[in-house]
Amino acid sequence: MTSRILLIFGAIFLVLHSLDALPYTKDSGVINLTKKNFAQEVFSSEHVWLIEFYAPWCGHCKSLAPEWEKLAKNMKGIIKVGAVNCDEEKDIAGAFGIKGFPTIKLFPSDIVPTPDKKGFHKVPIDYNGARTAAAIANFGTSKLPNFVTTVTEKNLDDFLSDADMGKVLLFTNKKETTNLYKALAVDFHHQLKLGQVRDTEKDVVSKYSVTKYPTLVVITREGTQQTYDGQLKHETLFKFLKPFAKPIQQQQQQSGSQSQSQSQSQSQTKQEPIPETPARPARDEVKDQKTFEDVCFNKNVNCFIAFLDPINDSPKDHEKHLALLEKLQEKYKKTYNFIWLNGVLQTDFTSTFNMASGFPSLIVFNHKKESMVPYIGSFSEEALSNFLDQILRGTKRALPVSKIPKVLDNVQLPEIVEEYPESREDTPDSTDGSHVHDEL
Repeated sequence: MTSRILLIFGAIFLVLHSLDALPYTKDSGVINLTKKNFAQEVFSSEHVWLIEFYAPWCGHCKSLAPEWEKLAKNMKGIIKVGAVNCDEEKDIAGAFGIKGFPTIKLFPSDIVPTPDKKGFHKVPIDYNGARTAAAIANFGTSKLPNFVTTVTEKNLDDFLSDADMGKVLLFTNKKETTNLYKALAVDFHHQLKLGQVRDTEKDVVSKYSVTKYPTLVVITREGTQQTYDGQLKHETLFKFLKPFAKPIQQQQQQSGSQSQSQSQSQSQTKQEPIPETPARPARDEVKDQKTFEDVCFNKNVNCFIAFLDPINDSPKDHEKHLALLEKLQEKYKKTYNFIWLNGVLQTDFTSTFNMASGFPSLIVFNHKKESMVPYIGSFSEEALSNFLDQILRGTKRALPVSKIPKVLDNVQLPEIVEEYPESREDTPDSTDGSHVHDEL
């Protein structure tokens, strides 16, 4: 009798839990995705995403919710697990052709151009298997990219040859790379070289005095060696490896700096930069080709080009965009040059760079490399800073530029005479899901 009562109460608890499970809370581990953060979260990194498209009233969605939360907690640090409330995010549901609930899609590591070549995205893969955390996790981990190098005695010297990047060697008796190590290789792609040494490589094992498996050894950029002795969990491993990762801004400061500093006079302090023309204020519009070339052609730095619409934006919105450019210029003045163009009038730029998604929009352009990186996401300080940091780390893919557009010199803006309504305050800097950045 007692056991029957316990079973009844257990069933009631599960039903009540499923009723309260949607939408997902912050404590669930599931990242809530919206129109404002979807592209920035999913399309701007090499992490694999599993995303559930659901409706809060859907019975099958409520049944899946406990498994989806279990998946998020079990895959923490390995795969990102998100959810889209299609009742509220109808644009996202329409974009991915969602016709039933729940629909589960996997967004892989690869970021590719859209079919119309006007942007970038990930091509999702439908999941149609069992709706259990274990089955979905197996599907997701099967799609993890492997950026880990198999290191042997023959290629060890080549693996260690890059003096600008720290190296990590995992000594293991397993034949295959683990999901945890693959995930760490994604986290530190272009910042650390991760390698794996099998126990059968006796000479390499002996060289590093390895006596047990697994053993994780870091070889720093200075050539020193450090062995990890903590828990084999993503969170602790990530914290251990992060200090050895290549600094964000180092990529932009490699060539020529050492020889140039040696030729400076003894009176010049180490903090003092090489004398140069002060940076052009980011809020000043570029209206002629000469100014564009002066800012973006003469130095081996990336040029941040924003396309704004002062004609159709309200004065309040336009001023907000200019203030943001000023903040970014101050923050990144050593690694980026900043300009903005009138997106409506400078049609050679917008057509060449396929800026067809409205304004504000932007690209990062490198004249010396003849390449550009388009931006997808919200026009906020947090999102743009994250984008610029990723470029500095080398984790954003640049596209070749076959034609460099021209600025239409001194085009006059039409006089704005309309009264504009107050700007909508509907684009907060923090979006759902931002709380999990440090966790993953």
